[in-house]
Amino acid sequence: IALEAVRLIYQRASNFLIFLLMVVHILISRVVHFLIDKSKLPKLTNNCRIYKINSTDYLDEGCLGFKFGAYNLPIVVDKDDKKERVVTFDELAERSIKNGIGDKKLGYLKLDVDNLGSIFISGLKENKSIIHVASLSRMLGLFFEGYINKLLEELKMKDKIYVVFSGGDDTFIIGAWDSTFQFCKNLYGKFRKYTCDNPSITFSASLGVYRCNYPVVRAATNSEQQLEKAKNYISKSEEWPQKNKVALFGQIFNWTEFNKIIDIKNLLVKLIAEKEESKSVLEKVMRSTKGFKKIMEDSIENKLDNIRFWRLAYYLRDIGDKNSAEQLISYYREIVIDNLLNKSKDEKIENIMIIPAAVRWAELETKNHKI
Repeated sequence: IALEAVRLIYQRASNFLIFLLMVVHILISRVVHFLIDKSKLPKLTNNCRIYKINSTDYLDEGCLGFKFGAYNLPIVVDKDDKKERVVTFDELAERSIKNGIGDKKLGYLKLDVDNLGSIFISGLKENKSIIHVASLSRMLGLFFEGYINKLLEELKMKDKIYVVFSGGDDTFIIGAWDSTFQFCKNLYGKFRKYTCDNPSITFSASLGVYRCNYPVVRAATNSEQQLEKAKNYISKSEEWPQKNKVALFGQIFNWTEFNKIIDIKNLLVKLIAEKEESKSVLEKVMRSTKGFKKIMEDSIENKLDNIRFWRLAYYLRDIGDKNSAEQLISYYREIVIDNLLNKSKDEKIENIMIIPAAVRWAELETKNHKI
């Protein structure tokens, strides 16, 4: 009884403190309204208010407050009239090309927080007060409306990413395809840190690559459909959709698989760009999917066929220099060992299509662009 009484007192005190902070915030806003230099404000009707966008430094400019929002538009100086303007999709796609290498395409990213309704209904448990619900909603909005701008700035992608919308619990962006893919990886990692790696607060996403003249409405519809596939996908180890997935190149992957795709892709790109290997190496790695499929399926069931694995290693021995071949084999070996021993805290790698996805990604990144 004593513990229940303490819990109840703590809960009510917490609610009162949050309420008090909200009241203080309102009072401060009112005081600021009277203290600001009205002469700095443009002439507006009495019902208009001026807010600083994406900056808390608003007093010196005579604003009533600040608001966060994802309004990033890539800008370019027009060659003819020397004035700034929003880049075209053709110019945006061209920013995927670096030193004449890379496919001139646009990337589409659509993401949505998983099970948001359940988080509000069940996640707060006995703390389902209006104040706690509003606080949780505000914190999600702060990430998708505010921090997303900071991340774009940190990654130096403000000139490569067009934020169509971002707020509440979802985001839709269009940009240079390679920047869009990288941004998705970083945004997911930052979101996991923001939620303290809470396994119940995740998001699913879809990534697509399209020509710059492909109809936006159709691409947006495709992105939404792929996002729904990701949310409803059931892997071999799941009994119901766990969400927390990403759709890529028509396949559904968990985020551990997505990161492994990037590792393999980076190795393949290095082989072609730095080691000057023929692009036929991509086809050879693609064919290894058939041999590795049975090995990976066995590892999920805690079985291992050593002979089959070493046959695969023998097949891959001459994809490039000795170190690169060994590194690729080590990626395969790491997948099998992690699945067998459950030594990784992350999800198991179950989808064999990580290899074709890595090859496809490497093809896009190493394509010779002809003007």
